[in-house]
Amino acid sequence: KVNNFVGAVCRYTPGVHNVVRVSGVEFQRCEAVNNTDPLTTGNDVITLLTPGRKWYICSVPRQCAARNMKLNITVLSEVGSPFAAPGPIPGSQTPSSSTRGSAVFSFYGWIAFMVSFVGVLLV
Repeated sequence: KVNNFVGAVCRYTPGVHNVVRVSGVEFQRCEAVNNTDPLTTGNDVITLLTPGRKWYICSVPRQCAARNMKLNITVLSEVGSPFAAPGPIPGSQTPSSSTRGSAVFSFYGWIAFMVSFVGVLLV
């Protein structure tokens, strides 16, 4: 059985940047007022378990506002995903569960890749 990881990996230079989850208002203002402890390892994993919008910024002074070091992630619900698998082609065989699992893994792997790519651009 394949366990699907749905999340993002933020890679950056530790000690120079960090990652802090903020509210939508804090995201717009580039300020972390009511934040939790910042992620600081430079290879931080953000698990995305629930649908909705998530906002993250670098809370190091002037990094968010001056260098636009922020990340907005929208997690879609499985039902509302625009990437739902298409129906079977008439006359074809139904894909096996392992094939469907690979497609789901590829989809979530693509999300993780895109978020990692954005994170690399922030370095």
